[in-house]
Amino acid sequence: MKKNLRLNTTLSLKALEAQAQKAIALQAVRQTLATKPHTTNTTKPKPATSGSHAGRQSANDFEREVKAILNLLRANAAEKKHFIAIDQIGEGLSARWLISVFNSDDLSRQREEEQTYRENLRNGADRRLLAKPYKVTPIEKYGFYPHPVWPDRLGSVAIYGNDAALRKSIIEQISYLFGHKVAKVSLEMSLRPFVDVRFAVCNK
Repeated sequence: MKKNLRLNTTLSLKALEAQAQKAIALQAVRQTLATKPHTTNTTKPKPATSGSHAGRQSANDFEREVKAILNLLRANAAEKKHFIAIDQIGEGLSARWLISVFNSDDLSRQREEEQTYRENLRNGADRRLLAKPYKVTPIEKYGFYPHPVWPDRLGSVAIYGNDAALRKSIIEQISYLFGHKVAKVSLEMSLRPFVDVRFAVCNK
């Protein structure tokens, strides 16, 4: 009887620990993804018309939406020890903007190891014998795509990072991402799993 009681207690503690770890992971992802919905434009977007002015206006509107999301991510970056970088992508690719989230400690390590590597080379060390400096990689990436019909609006975002299935589940539950109403969310596969989020277009 004592053995069974001890075994059940151990199993219960392990189950509680697993639940706690899952809750912590859930909260971390919620803080990244869930933001308070803001008032969105409820009028039907006008299709882009021909002419350079229309094209510039569409690009500016889309850019403003992406930069608003950039500001949301940067608002919590210092607390999470993150560094946020944004890049505009060439017209040849479907994604127009890419936001990368780096761990600040990883960036510091990369700078320190690169500096040491260069110093060793200046001091005459054989390059072939030196270990390559640490190369930082993003912990999260967001690729932003315009709406296929109304290119002046944000149509979708692809989210790359750990816990893709968990992210998908949370976004489905809250139905909002970065203050935008979500129409569809799916788990897709490239070199690694990523979450594809399609935004709804409000018509009132």
